[in-house]
Amino acid sequence: MSRTGGRVRHPMPYERKKKWFGFLFVVPWLIGFAYFFLVPFVSSFFYSLYEKVSPAQGGMQFLGFAGIRRYVEALSADTPFILQLTFTLQRMVYQVPLVLVFSIFLAVILNTRFRGRLLARGIFFLPVIIASGIVINILRGDTVASDMMAGERGSALFQGIQFEVLLLQVGVPVDVTTWLMQVINGIFELVWKSGVQTLLMLSGLQSIPHTVYEAADIEGATAWETFWKITMPMASPHIILCAFYTIVDISTDYSNLIILRIRDIARNLDLAYASVLSIIWFAIIMALVGLVFLLTRRMVYYNDDRG
Repeated sequence: MSRTGGRVRHPMPYERKKKWFGFLFVVPWLIGFAYFFLVPFVSSFFYSLYEKVSPAQGGMQFLGFAGIRRYVEALSADTPFILQLTFTLQRMVYQVPLVLVFSIFLAVILNTRFRGRLLARGIFFLPVIIASGIVINILRGDTVASDMMAGERGSALFQGIQFEVLLLQVGVPVDVTTWLMQVINGIFELVWKSGVQTLLMLSGLQSIPHTVYEAADIEGATAWETFWKITMPMASPHIILCAFYTIVDISTDYSNLIILRIRDIARNLDLAYASVLSIIWFAIIMALVGLVFLLTRRMVYYNDDRG
C-alpha cells in the first residue's frame, strides 16, 4: 500500500497480475492471428464471391452475395470434391485416434527412466524439425526432384535400400511384399505424424505431481489402475489438445487430397473457386474441432491448485 497525492494506492491483486501477464504473453499471437490469418481469410471470402470469366471481360466478375450459390454447387455438383471430401474424412476417423494412442504410448515410454532417454526424445522429435521444404518431398516422393533422386515414386527412405526388390529376389510373394511395404510405410508415416503430439503428452505426464503416484502406491494400486485412474484423467487436457492439433495437422497435410485440389485450382488462376473450397474445408474442420470439444468437455479433468 502506498500514498500518491493524498490517495491510497492498493497493490494489484495477484490473480489480476496473472491475468495481465497472461494477456501480454498472448498479444504477439493475437497480432500474428490478425495479420496472417484473419486478413487472408476475409480476402478469401471476398474472392469466393467472384466468378472467373474470360480475360476479355475483365478476368473476374463480382457476384456479390449471389456468389453463395457456388458453395452449394461445390457440395452438390462437384463430384471430385465430394469424393475427395468423403475419403479424407473417412481417413481422419481412424488416423486421429491412431495418432493419439501411439503418442500416448510413446510418451509413457519416454517418461520412464532409462539410459539414452534424452537421445530417444530427440529422435522422435526429429521429424518435426526436418518435416519441411524439399526434405519431406524427397521422403514422400511428391516432387520431380524426388523422382529424379529416388528413381520412382514412393518413400525414398525405403527405396534407397531397395528393400522391396530384396524381398522379391529372395522369393517372397508379390502380395506379401506389397502388404509388408504398406505396413512399413504406414509405421513410418505414423511416427512422422506423432512428433509434436508425443512431446505435448510428455509435458502432460511430467506435470502430474509425484505425490499422487506415491499415494496410489501406498494404497496398493496396480500400475494398470494407476494409469487409468490417475495418468489418463490428469493428462486429459493434453490429450484433447493433441486431438485438436492432429485434426488440424491432417487437414493441412501435404498429401491431403483436398489441399492438393485447392492448390491445383489456384495454379490455374481460378482463385474464386479455390477460395470457395478453402472456406468450405475450413468450416468443416472447425465443426469437427467443435464437435470433439462438446463431446469431451465433461471428460476433461483440470487440476485446480488455487485452493
